[in-house]
Amino acid sequence: MTEHRRHLRVLLVDDSTEFLDAAERFLKAEEGITVIGRALSGEESLGMVAALAPDLVLMDLVMPGIGGLKAARHIKAVKPAPRVVILTLHDHPDARQRARRVGDGFLSKARFVDDFRKVVDRLFPEGHGHV
Repeated sequence: MTEHRRHLRVLLVDDSTEFLDAAERFLKAEEGITVIGRALSGEESLGMVAALAPDLVLMDLVMPGIGGLKAARHIKAVKPAPRVVILTLHDHPDARQRARRVGDGFLSKARFVDDFRKVVDRLFPEGHGHV
């Protein structure tokens, strides 16, 4: 049986350039992942999603201006919408619940490296987008 594989096109959104740099380094080392862009705000991410059509948006929860949840709502209203995973340092039940209501998943920044692949495999099952 041949396993279907394709490149997963990822947009990173975070107001911390340090986190963006670290996440991009990690993702570049992951097979089948291409970081197609980086946005420093929710506002910037909206235009980038329209222009780049990513498969997956990794969105920080707390940012100045349009926060991650509001930006995710706008992104999910676009058809076809990319998958949106909310990222945060604030890993508590309330943050997880709010993220699940709006996006497709949740990742704690503290566990990003350990949990990223599990989240991707859940969001892109059966080889569709599986990396």
